[in-house]
Amino acid sequence: MNTQEEWLVELASLAAASPQIPELVPLEVGFDVAGTKLGLDLLFGRITDGSAASCWISGDREDLADLVAGKVTLQTAYLTGRVKLSGEPEGLLRLAFLLDASQALKKRQMGGVEMPL
Repeated sequence: MNTQEEWLVELASLAAASPQIPELVPLEVGFDVAGTKLGLDLLFGRITDGSAASCWISGDREDLADLVAGKVTLQTAYLTGRVKLSGEPEGLLRLAFLLDASQALKKRQMGGVEMPL
C-alpha cells in the first residue's frame, strides 16, 4: 500500500474507533482500486488483502477518496456510476453507515451541525 491509499487508512481508523454492537461478527469489505485489491475488516478496522471480503466496491482512487472525505455518498457514487458494488449487502450497508457517521462526526468537530446524544 502506498500513500495513495491514505483514504483506506483513514477509513480503517474510523472503523476501529466506532462503537460496535457485540453481536456483530467480523465483516470484510473489499476494494478494487483500479485492479489493486485491498480489504477492510469493518469490526476491527484492519486493512487486509481482501481475501475474506463478502462484498466489493470497485472504483478509482479519486472516487474512493471522495467517499471517505465526504464529497460524495456511497449511494450517489453508485447511482452515478463512479463506483460499482457487488456481493453481500450487509457489508455495504455497514460501510455506508460508517461513512455517514464519520461525516457527522467531522462536522461536529469543526463546529458545524450538532449531533444528538
